[in-house]
Amino acid sequence: MHLTRSQRIGVGISITLILLLIAILGFAKVSTQRRINDLQRQVAELTLKVQAQDRIPSIEEQATCAKQAELFFKDSGYSNQADYASHFNPKLNKCFIVIRDRKYKKTGMTFSKQVFDAYEQKNYGNYLWIQQYKNGKKYWEVPPVECEVVKSDGTPPYCHSEDEFDEMMAQYYMDVKN
Repeated sequence: MHLTRSQRIGVGISITLILLLIAILGFAKVSTQRRINDLQRQVAELTLKVQAQDRIPSIEEQATCAKQAELFFKDSGYSNQADYASHFNPKLNKCFIVIRDRKYKKTGMTFSKQVFDAYEQKNYGNYLWIQQYKNGKKYWEVPPVECEVVKSDGTPPYCHSEDEFDEMMAQYYMDVKN
């Protein structure tokens, strides 16, 4: 079989176009595979970040934190009417202690709540409320004397009620009400 010159040129162009198409498809496949690999890597990284944020502290972490909180509380010299609770925050990898203290006197009562890092002894929040019996006000009418929180997001650290304090402290210690 003998091809004319124009047929040979046509076959050459066809082969060139087929090879070009194969090269384009090969490049597209490689490019698509790279993109898939990048997306899979990003999904794996994000999954690890989400798992770290939502991680439940282990029993060992909670127990170690509880022991450290107990030591902190005993060394702090609070009244015998005070109590405390510990909380290990796995996201921050910190052990927090909330200390609640009540004092009753003839003239009135005080209630305080403080949150500390149990290891570093850094104070993260203070709430102090004083009720003077002689002023005739109901307890809910008396604002706190002190209500401040160390905020991680830069928002103003002051609060105006115990509920606001608890809400602001949730970034560190998820259960300050109890």
